[in-house]
Amino acid sequence: MTGEGENNGSKPSPWSQRERECEVLAAQGTRGYLGREIARIVLAYSPRDLQQMRWNFSGRVTGLDPQYRKHLEESIAVFLHGTYQAILLMRQQEYVRTIYDSHHFNG
Repeated sequence: MTGEGENNGSKPSPWSQRERECEVLAAQGTRGYLGREIARIVLAYSPRDLQQMRWNFSGRVTGLDPQYRKHLEESIAVFLHGTYQAILLMRQQEYVRTIYDSHHFNG
């Protein structure tokens, strides 16, 4: 029987992947580097992954008042999607700024 952190295949388990990501985040020396690492992790997920997370959450939350549960699910969906879009936009703006700066100072 294998534990959640064990891996008996060639792919790393999701648990060990999360542990490595946490170690990488903990090793960052500044907030800027930490933000870049968080963005890298977040942007590794697709909008479809976010939808799956929402469905997974909905399927696991039981025993709550149905109205509260619906409100909670919607709040989490807005947060996940909003955070993803904000990080994506910041990454795109950083990329555009980098292109502009390289052309502006080298041209």
